[in-house]
Formats: sequence, structure tokens, C-alpha cells
Amino acid sequence: SPDAAGKLKFDDKGLEMTSESSNVGKARLTMAVKMNGKGGSIAFNPDYLIDALKASELEVVRMDMTDGTVPAKFTLGESYCYVLMPISGT
Repeated sequence: SPDAAGKLKFDDKGLEMTSESSNVGKARLTMAVKMNGKGGSIAFNPDYLIDALKASELEVVRMDMTDGTVPAKFTLGESYCYVLMPISGT
């Protein structure tokens, strides 16, 4: 939905995913991840990420990002790549 906002935050503790929508409410999930680099965060429309994950049946997804101001690249298997544009204001 247009009013939804989500954020992925990576650090030495793992991944924290948060999402907020005026129609649905708030959600927060944390998990351990294998990470290379210093971490960071990206804000996004969660509907677009869900669309990408629905197209994959894999349990492991690779995400490449430099920082939260440029698109993140999700690799879902050998033949599927998804680019997620960041949003501002969260």
C-alpha cells in the first residue's frame, strides 16, 4: 500500500526488519544473518520486497547494498535478480 514503510537494518547483532502501515499497524522481526561489511540500513516499500520473495522458493536470499541511498540487489537463485529502490522519509 502507498502508506506502508519498511526498513532493513543490518549490524553485528543481525538483521532487524520493521514495517509500519496506517491501515495494518507495526511489525518487527529480528534474525541472525551472514553478513560481509559494516552493516547499514535501507528504507523501502515492503510490498515490493514481498513481491520478489513470492517469486522465489529458496530459503536463502542474497542481498547486496552499499548504503540506504542507492538500490539494493536481491539475488534469488541463478536466474532471478531483483532491484529494490530505497525510499526516504523513514
